[in-house]
Amino acid sequence: AGIASAQGVELSGSAEMGIVGGDRHGDTQFWSDIDVKFTLSGETDNGLTFGATIDLDEVGDDSHDDGGGDGIDAAGDGAVEEQSVFLSGSFGTITMGDTDGAFDWALTEVALAGGSIDDSETEHAGYNGNAGLDGSEDGQIARYDYSFGDFAFAVSAELDDTGSDNVFGIGGKYSADLGGVTLGVGLGYQSQSGGDDIVGLSLTAGMGNGFSAGLNWS
Repeated sequence: AGIASAQGVELSGSAEMGIVGGDRHGDTQFWSDIDVKFTLSGETDNGLTFGATIDLDEVGDDSHDDGGGDGIDAAGDGAVEEQSVFLSGSFGTITMGDTDGAFDWALTEVALAGGSIDDSETEHAGYNGNAGLDGSEDGQIARYDYSFGDFAFAVSAELDDTGSDNVFGIGGKYSADLGGVTLGVGLGYQSQSGGDDIVGLSLTAGMGNGFSAGLNWS
């Protein structure tokens, strides 16, 4: 509780420009996008680490949101603003804000190459970004995660403002180096009080030569 002052502030960002066209955009047209992220971090006298991130995606709509519907257009200008705060220590990490629920946290998305400049290959109806039930309510998610060795697990909650359709999630993941192949396994489950639920599994393999492959099912 209370206010903690960040001891370090990092500013990062990216910009892209190009030409897009095809079924999604219709006629060929120019494309540009700017993304700016502020990262705040600090450490308390007793060794706790804390911080926050604010991600400003200056686009004309919310098409670059993570699919969970939790982007905030606070200024009403079409800019997606995502923000979260965390506290970390030997007990694990607590994160709250526009962050992934335990389901999305545990699973790895299969857009391993990073995508095209307009994200068109991740915005069609057939793409699964593992958002699960994130964003079903107000998009403010609280998640606790803890890692030990090659294993990690998390639990999360997103509360309904009326108290009737809360979303709860649990997830776990495992990573290991098997003879030069980096293996990743993720398993997640998320349920909403109203009756919806989802279970998912992801498998990834990195070959160490720049090639990686993934399988994602939910």
